[in-house]
Amino acid sequence: MRDERLLVYTCITAGYDDLLPLRRPEPGVRYVCFTDRTLRGDHGWEIRPLPRDDLDPLSANRYVKMHPHLLFPEHGRSVYVDGNLELKDGIAAFADDALREHPLALFSHPFRDCLFHEAAECAAIGYGWIWTYIAQLRRYHRDGMPARAGLYECGILPRRHDAPQVATLMEAWWHEFQGGIRRDQVSLPYLLWKQRTPFKALGLSGIRTDDSPLGRLHPGHKPSTWARTLRGHLNRRTPLFWLLARGHAPQPGQTAA
Repeated sequence: MRDERLLVYTCITAGYDDLLPLRRPEPGVRYVCFTDRTLRGDHGWEIRPLPRDDLDPLSANRYVKMHPHLLFPEHGRSVYVDGNLELKDGIAAFADDALREHPLALFSHPFRDCLFHEAAECAAIGYGWIWTYIAQLRRYHRDGMPARAGLYECGILPRRHDAPQVATLMEAWWHEFQGGIRRDQVSLPYLLWKQRTPFKALGLSGIRTDDSPLGRLHPGHKPSTWARTLRGHLNRRTPLFWLLARGHAPQPGQTAA
């Protein structure tokens, strides 16, 4: 049966975030949280278990994030929010405006406008090995993906997820995440460009500075491990890293000048 309510949902795994209670749940909005934890208390969310038990915590989160069309076929519209975002009032009005003319709406990344620069930043932090980034970005370069073609903040995702082009984009996004770089912000601009998916540009969200009417971002619990720190150090010492940091996808045999 069709559910005309707006769906707002999140996912919390492995203790990365604490579920933040809703200030004032809005009428006409369904709030769902997927989690691998037992959450009690008056938080206002409908709690559901993770839909798959064969995925690591990060993959489980991204699966939920990228598959509203499978998880909520009874709904037509959804807004995914990161688990560390404390929602304010107005999510329904925001979704109405964001999705009035487009099936997807995206906020700009607050610091960068290029997936190649974002990949360099992620490699420098140690989110995976540099050669994983290089292999994927070489493919993007061969396909003709331009530099500085936009980068988006993926912590708030309004979608008409029943739109075929959105479902196709989400499945491709999941495929890119599974098969390569495990940083979803890197692959999304490429897929938007390749598939020519229409979307509304929302500008900056302001959630990092408390300037957003939508919500306020709280610090998450993401400990820095020695392995990630070591990866970042080694990645930064490779000649390929400097090419990547300049906005290039290094080609086979290419080294920094």
